[in-house]
Amino acid sequence: MREREIEQWKAADAVFDRLLELPESERAAALKNMSLDTELRARIERLLAADQGARTLSGTAEETAMVPAAVAGVLLGRRIGRWIIESEIGRGGMSVVYRAHAFDAPDRVAALKLLTLGALAGPGAERFRREQAILARLNHPHIATLLDAGIDQDGTPWIAMVLVDGLRIDHWCEQRDRDLRARVRLILNVCAAVAHAHRSLVIHRDLKPSNVLVDGEGHVRLLDFGIARLLHDTQRENTATHWRALSPLYAAPEQFTGAAQSTAIDVFGLGALLYALLTGQPPRGEDTRQPIRPPSRAAPAAADARGDLDAIVMKALSEEPSDRYATVNAFSDDLQHWLAGQPIVARCAPMSERVARVLRRHWLPAALSAAALLSLIGGSLLTLQQAREARAQAALALAARGEALDSLGRANALRDYLIGIFETQTPGKPRSELPSTAELLEEGERLALASAADSPGMRIDMLDAITQVRLVRSDVSRASALIERTLALVDTMENGAAPLRARALMRRATVERIGQQFEQALASLQQARDLMAGENTQPLSIEIELAVADTMMAQRQFEEALSVLRPLSDRFNAQPALFPRHRDGLFGAMAIALSGVGRIRESLPYREKALDESRRRYGARHFRVALALSNVSVGNRQIGVFDASERQAREALEIYNEVLDGPSEYRGSAHIGLGLLQLARGRFDEAIAELDRGNREMAAIRGIARAEDYDFYQWNRGIALAQAGRRDEAISALTRADAGLSLRSSAYALPATTAAAWLSILYCEKGDVVQGNALRQRMHTAVSAVKDIAAAEMATYAEADARCAMEAGNAAQAQRDLAIALESDTTLELGSAADTARRQGLASQIARTLGDNDAAIAHARLGVDQLANAGLESHPLHAKLLAAAELQGTEAGSPQR
Repeated sequence: MREREIEQWKAADAVFDRLLELPESERAAALKNMSLDTELRARIERLLAADQGARTLSGTAEETAMVPAAVAGVLLGRRIGRWIIESEIGRGGMSVVYRAHAFDAPDRVAALKLLTLGALAGPGAERFRREQAILARLNHPHIATLLDAGIDQDGTPWIAMVLVDGLRIDHWCEQRDRDLRARVRLILNVCAAVAHAHRSLVIHRDLKPSNVLVDGEGHVRLLDFGIARLLHDTQRENTATHWRALSPLYAAPEQFTGAAQSTAIDVFGLGALLYALLTGQPPRGEDTRQPIRPPSRAAPAAADARGDLDAIVMKALSEEPSDRYATVNAFSDDLQHWLAGQPIVARCAPMSERVARVLRRHWLPAALSAAALLSLIGGSLLTLQQAREARAQAALALAARGEALDSLGRANALRDYLIGIFETQTPGKPRSELPSTAELLEEGERLALASAADSPGMRIDMLDAITQVRLVRSDVSRASALIERTLALVDTMENGAAPLRARALMRRATVERIGQQFEQALASLQQARDLMAGENTQPLSIEIELAVADTMMAQRQFEEALSVLRPLSDRFNAQPALFPRHRDGLFGAMAIALSGVGRIRESLPYREKALDESRRRYGARHFRVALALSNVSVGNRQIGVFDASERQAREALEIYNEVLDGPSEYRGSAHIGLGLLQLARGRFDEAIAELDRGNREMAAIRGIARAEDYDFYQWNRGIALAQAGRRDEAISALTRADAGLSLRSSAYALPATTAAAWLSILYCEKGDVVQGNALRQRMHTAVSAVKDIAAAEMATYAEADARCAMEAGNAAQAQRDLAIALESDTTLELGSAADTARRQGLASQIARTLGDNDAAIAHARLGVDQLANAGLESHPLHAKLLAAAELQGTEAGSPQR
């Protein structure tokens, strides 16, 4: 779950607790006077609103005795809040659920939940209040959403939720005779809902078939958070009450003992739910002490679960919480692997695979075992064969045990390391004073670098995890230092160092790429490739190849990047299970590379796939989702779907602002993308502001004290100013950009050439044809050395030629030069409509100078149509071209003098 989200809920809970100590009439004023950020204030308001709805539920027995019992038929036709009760849907020991419709909108229906009188008189009031507060946190397509809540005038408490017109999940599967794979896919939807709850610090604690409904279209909804609990809630609960509330046939073992509450309870619950779907029965009977049998042995219908699926279910249902999957996502990932036919975490590889792996890693014990066997040659052939088998098995078992102990030791060390971070930072602190992310990172680094007694492999894993966080936060200098320390640790290892060195070299290449040291980055990646030679199915090898492609694309070497990405894409299409963690990265890289070679439309499905995969894997509000949203936004901008592009860009920025607390190249790129979008729409002031914001972040992470000294700050700003008609400011900005870019490597030849092209346009428009032509000459010299020039840039260079020829009085040459640009424009998408329309305006001027009014009118009208087709009637160019077309039409109809 996201660290910032956790901290926000903890902070909200702390303030909420303090507000509850005040009289109700004083709470709003107290909250208003607090200095809180908008997001934190919104969370607190949600908690207060949920509490207010159930506030009076903990009244005296005399008060609750006035509440009418929710018995069948008593409340039918009654109005509760804004809802009119229609019919009873279901009933439990604590509550009754009715179908209801809104009196002011009869077509809007809801599931209205009321507590029974017995529940109100006992502990149910607190459960009801807690359920409201918890539902106020949750918003997920697979969770029944809270619509409304309150207390009626006579004291009747109620909760209104989205009405799910469906069947409980097991009955739905039976009615439609779904196979095992279809049932697993349904469970994956429940996993997504539970993972969302965990990210919101909520444990459901009552996962069972009756709490999951499926509608006619197969859409899953998780219900009933009545006994759910907040993850960090340390408040004691009544044991007897909890026993009555839980469902023993599906409950985790620790729920019977009152042990600490954790997300492991829900991992067990999901395993129990899947068990029921596979076998038609709960995992345990009335005697909860009996061991759980694997699904394939519990029911004939589950025979096909034998093997991997049995292993997945039984791992989720482990007695000890520490033996279960660590997270719901880990359980979900293994189910995905099973569906894809990929090896799973829950089950050891077959003996043949283990033998091969152990022989590769433990050649010395194997060789010694073989030598020992040779000493037994004096016996019979049969005895020798038996001895060989026995010794080989013993050697393999010993080696495998050593490997397992090593993995366990590293896992335990990592656990102790993480606990150590919190123990050194948090003892005795209240919830509102928990350490910040930065403090935790600092302490993590200190422990990892100081733990000389721990194994190098474990310390390397720790340092790599922190390095990745540093890179995401664009703390490049700290990341670089950690990488070098990691490589030094790798040098101390005798065995198993190659993958760890390759991974560290890949991280070093990321730092080098960010610093525009592209040759060094590719050299580091080649070393990593060499170390992983022959392991091209390993996730690390795939990640290295993606890093190579990213480095090539950073230099605008899109064809070269595609030559790296195409084999990966082919392998994904043939074996998608090989890409459990890198699908979004592969799809996103393919999209960027295809766009880079002008295949915009072909890139769009990859952008959408990357976004879908990121949301599936990480949830709605995650750094990688923001990255994918930015990518989709760029694609939509390029094809002229501007409204969607803006929504996606702004959503990406919202997520970045939530998860990042310092300058970041990712957020900087998102601001630049939004600026380019506003530029395409002719919103010049907004465009320049967004471009400036983005480039300030880019300058900050590159250690440039003043953003104005960053060449790309001036480059983007200058082009926007030129299109806005602010010529002198544009010349100033582009001159500074040109000076900086000229000092860079050949990888930056293309932006430097574009700067020269725009400067030549601006100087020629200003009447300084000599300076304009000098810049044009520089532009042509640079163009001859650049390959793979995109159509949009080629059109800009031809526009520069035409503009200067026009200002030099050679309209015929200008027309010939511009023809090249107009031809390139025919290949551009609607996202470039403003550029193509601008060049149509220039073509109109040239035609008019040459005395061809019909052509002048046609070019002006074509520019108007291009803007209209892209929905850009509000672009300033639209009015200018329309006026030019009308003026020329008037002159064309005037009598000759």
